[in-house]
Amino acid sequence: MDCYNGGFNIAITAGFYSQAAGVLAGFAFTAVLLVLTNGEILGSQARRAHAATSFICSFFALLLSTVQYAVLAGAADTLSKTNPNLGRAASEEVIAGASFGLSVLLLLYGTLQLLDGRSGYETPAGVSRAIVSFVGPSVVLLFHLAAVQDILTAKFQTAGLQACQESSVGTWGIAATLTGFLGVFLGGLFRRRVRPYLSGSKRDWLPILVLCLSAAGALGVATAEAILRSDESLSDQVIIATLFVASLSAATFSLLAGSAEPHGAGSGVPEAPDQPAPATDSNDESQETMAE
Repeated sequence: MDCYNGGFNIAITAGFYSQAAGVLAGFAFTAVLLVLTNGEILGSQARRAHAATSFICSFFALLLSTVQYAVLAGAADTLSKTNPNLGRAASEEVIAGASFGLSVLLLLYGTLQLLDGRSGYETPAGVSRAIVSFVGPSVVLLFHLAAVQDILTAKFQTAGLQACQESSVGTWGIAATLTGFLGVFLGGLFRRRVRPYLSGSKRDWLPILVLCLSAAGALGVATAEAILRSDESLSDQVIIATLFVASLSAATFSLLAGSAEPHGAGSGVPEAPDQPAPATDSNDESQETMAE
């Protein structure tokens, strides 16, 4: 990978990421309200509960991403035209990337929970499953590979060409990305074996995992802001470890999202929404009272 990418400004781009995350958080909150107020239309109580868990976790994870990228965008005040990529901003980009991408996918995963296994929705459910289990995690991995390029550019601009060439971030960043792609591929091979273990309340493991990853990312960004100067970056070892954690998280998301068994699968009976309790006929009650 090159040590210079033409002066791409991370902080300015982060402002748009922050706005996008905020808008998507609004979508997630709206989805929670729709699940709670339109229960009979959306399916059984179990289906709605799993979808609501995904939307709630996505909402809070996207809120954290909004704050992370807002903090990163604030670095624009310290950037100059000759040095648009400072080390701290590039380090925070690596930390915030995975949680943002997986939070967006979690929003679509909640939609998949409402569609999967319902008669007449096989095509949109299949498309949603393909996105959350293969296309989306692959995009997250490529997103992190771009962050590696920004790290190298920051090293070149702050420490010189020699420091950039001696850094092992580029090599290990490519290795982490390839590891993630391998995990996504192997997950596709073992989904049927994993599927029996992901029924019932275990469906909620994935939303909780993404929420924990987002909280860890927010803590990492806050720590970087506290301990690093604007021209400093995290050590190569920390960045490489973060890249591998992000790649394994994307592969795990792909496995769990693709392995979740459709609601009502295996029973041979189409799922029916919860039926309301039968209403009591007031006329019958009044006639019984008069007879007494």
